[in-house]
Amino acid sequence: NTVLEWGNVMERLSQTVLDHERQGAIHGHEITGKRAAPGGRPWAAWPILPDKETATLFARGGAGKTALVATMAFGMALGRSLIPGIRVDRQYRPVILDWETNAETAEDLWGLIAETNHIAVPEGVWYEPMDAPLERSLAKVANVIDRHKGSFVIVDSVMMAMISSSDGAGDPADSITRVYQSLRRLKTWGL
Repeated sequence: NTVLEWGNVMERLSQTVLDHERQGAIHGHEITGKRAAPGGRPWAAWPILPDKETATLFARGGAGKTALVATMAFGMALGRSLIPGIRVDRQYRPVILDWETNAETAEDLWGLIAETNHIAVPEGVWYEPMDAPLERSLAKVANVIDRHKGSFVIVDSVMMAMISSSDGAGDPADSITRVYQSLRRLKTWGL
């Protein structure tokens, strides 16, 4: 055929690109059910946050994500859970990277958690207000984690951590991917 039907060619090409995007490169393996070593998979806060892995909580604004994560982090700093149904087995040193609120709000929330649980605020929790996207703040964050011996980071909120005035809101899935990539570059993990 000497006449190329560009519509069909573009349709096949587009479908191939979409199929690749949907499926991605395959690097996995067949699951055989091999159990972890005695003691099982390590968790920082079972069943929400695996140890040394990154997890994301989704919910609409105002649903209580910040309060839930702050209470989890508070318990992780103590080495015990403050939330029924969540298990914490050891102490961690959280570094809170906050794009969403301010220091006064964070202080008030941690004071409320301490008061509600009749305990003192644990030492070793670092609060860092953020004013630039995470990707542009990697050196600052690495310095904060190193200086304060942070075990992991809390990013509040993912969308705000990725947005600059020129970026726009963008795709939420892309923002989460970019946060995960940034945390890997820092050789840290978080929630």
